[in-house]
Amino acid sequence: MAVAAALAELQAEAKCPVCLDGLNDPVTIECGHNFCRRCVQRSWVDLEDTFPCPVCRHPCREPQLRSNAQLGRLIEVARLLLSGPSGRRRSQQSPLCEWHQQALSLFCEDDLEVLCPLCAQTPSHQGHAVQSAAAADHLQQVSSYVEPLKRQVADTQGLLATQGRKLLELREQVQRQRLELASDFAHGLRIPGCHELWCKSQILLRSGVAVAVVQAATAPIGPLGWELPYATGVTLKKNEKENLIIILIDGRQII
Repeated sequence: MAVAAALAELQAEAKCPVCLDGLNDPVTIECGHNFCRRCVQRSWVDLEDTFPCPVCRHPCREPQLRSNAQLGRLIEVARLLLSGPSGRRRSQQSPLCEWHQQALSLFCEDDLEVLCPLCAQTPSHQGHAVQSAAAADHLQQVSSYVEPLKRQVADTQGLLATQGRKLLELREQVQRQRLELASDFAHGLRIPGCHELWCKSQILLRSGVAVAVVQAATAPIGPLGWELPYATGVTLKKNEKENLIIILIDGRQII
């Protein structure tokens, strides 16, 4: 167990803080941190006055890169040990910044965002509290929050789709019922006598006669009939044989 812990610590120390891979052509800058030569040069590209350390943000006065040959040899030994039976290789690649293709090795505590060294140097993160050691832990923690939210969004979208289908089915059902009612009505007009009855009802409506059929059928009617005071030329009579209400308009029998 002690050997495994020592190898794990050696593996961590042999990594470049920028690319999170084994140090390649290691160099040491003014503050004492070590990087791959290419990584630190890319971090300082387009800078002129100060050259901040990608880890501690210490402003280096000049981009002086001192080769660390001794560290390079130690890294070679570490690689040999890690490639042996007792060593452990990294099982998956570190996530990379989609803008700069560098490892997301930093964490901005102000914006709660994982960053690569180049992102940390942008004006939007200047003066923010940027940490390096806890970047991986923060990334895992953020992922644990994001995944449940993604599932909730997917569930909500599925529910909305289901409700949309039900609404469409309801509209189609209402449309079918409308067509059926229209068809039944048209069929009823084709029945003998139905169309004539419908036409007579329209004449009554246009003449201004308001007759409650149920009341008229049960109310007593004089032997000679009576005239509605508000409908000129409209007369109701009772057929004694059939006990029916007969409506006359200007002497013409309507019903």
